[in-house]
Amino acid sequence: MSRISLNDVRSLSDIMTTDAYLFTVPMVPGFGLIGKALSIKCQRVTMPGVGNEAFTVNMYGHQVKHRGKRSSQQVFSASFIEDKTFSAYRAMTIWHEFVVNVQTGRSVGNKSTYATNAFLQILDNQGSVAYSRNIIGVFPQEVQDFDLDSGSGTAPLNFTVTFSYDSLG
Repeated sequence: MSRISLNDVRSLSDIMTTDAYLFTVPMVPGFGLIGKALSIKCQRVTMPGVGNEAFTVNMYGHQVKHRGKRSSQQVFSASFIEDKTFSAYRAMTIWHEFVVNVQTGRSVGNKSTYATNAFLQILDNQGSVAYSRNIIGVFPQEVQDFDLDSGSGTAPLNFTVTFSYDSLG
C-alpha cells in the first residue's frame, strides 16, 4: 500500500461536524408532545456504542482471545439547556416519575407505558441526514442535578439526563 496522497484526502466527502445533529423524543411519556423543542434544547448527546465480550482460552501455555457475545452498556447521556418555561427539565422529571414514583417506588405501568423510542440523526453540511439511529425502549435512568451559582458569572442553565435503552435500530 502506498502513502496517502493529497488527492486521496481530497477525494473524501465533506467531513462531518459534531454540532449538526437532532436528538428527538417525539412523545415524552407522562408529559406529551415536546419533540422539536426538546431537540433544540439538546446541547450534547453521546452516541451509544457497541462492543463484544472477549474471552481468553488457555491452551498449552498460550493464551488466545476469542470474541464473545455482542454487548453494550445500553446507556447514553444527553445534556439540555433550559429556558424560562423549564419545559425540558419538567418533561424529564415527570417522565422519570413515570418510571419510578418517588412516593411508592413503583412504575405507573408496564414498560410499554414509560419507555418510548428516540431518534438520533447526524446531519451533513447541507442539513440532510447522513446517519441515523433508532434508539428503542428509551427511558430516563437519572436526571442529574444542576448548579445555581451567583458567584461565578453568567452561564446557561443546563442539566444532563442518563437514559437506558433496549437496543439500537
